[in-house]
Amino acid sequence: MARLAILIWLLSSIGVCAAQTPANGRYGAELSIAGDDQSLTGWLDRSAQMPQCRLYLHAKPYGLGWRVLGYAVDTDDLIVGTMTLDGRTLRFKFSRAPRGCEKHYRDFVDGLSYRLSQPRSWQTIALTRPAGARIVDRAHSEATLMSELDGAQGWAVTEVRRGFSAGVALRRDGGEAGWVTNDSLAPSLATAAMRDRDRRPLPGLSSPATHAERAQWRQQLDWSTECEARFRASRSQDGGMTLIQIAPQFALLRINCAALSYQDSFVYAWIRLGAPEQTRLLLFPGFSADRGENRVSSDHSLVFGLDEIDVTTQTLLLFSKWRSPGDCGQLLRFDLRIDGPQLSEWRERSCEAEPPEETLSPLDWPLKEEEEEEAGTQ
Repeated sequence: MARLAILIWLLSSIGVCAAQTPANGRYGAELSIAGDDQSLTGWLDRSAQMPQCRLYLHAKPYGLGWRVLGYAVDTDDLIVGTMTLDGRTLRFKFSRAPRGCEKHYRDFVDGLSYRLSQPRSWQTIALTRPAGARIVDRAHSEATLMSELDGAQGWAVTEVRRGFSAGVALRRDGGEAGWVTNDSLAPSLATAAMRDRDRRPLPGLSSPATHAERAQWRQQLDWSTECEARFRASRSQDGGMTLIQIAPQFALLRINCAALSYQDSFVYAWIRLGAPEQTRLLLFPGFSADRGENRVSSDHSLVFGLDEIDVTTQTLLLFSKWRSPGDCGQLLRFDLRIDGPQLSEWRERSCEAEPPEETLSPLDWPLKEEEEEEAGTQ
């Protein structure tokens, strides 16, 4: 009897812990969702903010939420994120913005929220092919043409019959209803890139990394053009990336930009193994966000300095020289935890400071807090 009670409790716990399935329909003017508890498709149209900001969505349950692939149809870009349901509100969070939505990248990184406004009995949301689709009045080869869609567009399917799909075009102005041929609709995973990402969420990485692998990782992480231009000018023989395994659950990816006269320039990414939607470029305190180009899809730091990683203590040390002798600059120490680096120590020495009586190691430089307190008492 006790075993039966435990089994019932376990089964009920599984049900409680399963991801909630959102209702099919419109979530305001921007978002439409359709599917079931095994798979969801969607259309996110933020073209009112940016003309090229339109995403085809595909989601699968993962833990208490959903793992989402977002495909930007106008820029052929792909991002990974999560979706959760809170009552009638859907919340999305991505590691970066897709290309075409850069001016509002903070919305994607901090989170997008949409509330159900119009439930609909849709079967799925498909994507019309880039050549567009012809909307006709019935599922018949001799049907009357009603209108035509230009380019890829979301299509909410209500019925499938004899090679045709009934539904409605998901436009911000309401769209047209009718029938389209199934041949004019792209597969559910709309591009080869989406299918590949669904099978293998993160790109591979050789030792040493190849230039082709670097291109794949940049497609996913989207670091700045400035870093990439420096790297190409260096004419490196390999892809300039190194994966440092910190623990079974997480790792650092070091992305080289170029060697400078007395220190390196590089970008770091945080890799959550088994959680590709949390893989992201890192922004470090003490380093400004890399805005070496007009297009920015995430905050990330281009680090100028020297780095040291201690896998045993799970710490990262970043030492930046502010001039070639290395007698001034900053030293940052981070604890590497499962959610990312956490600053534990910040030392800094001004280049205008009085020369010390004897050589002073950066490890003995004043803590930044101490410098600020001393400045405040003067």
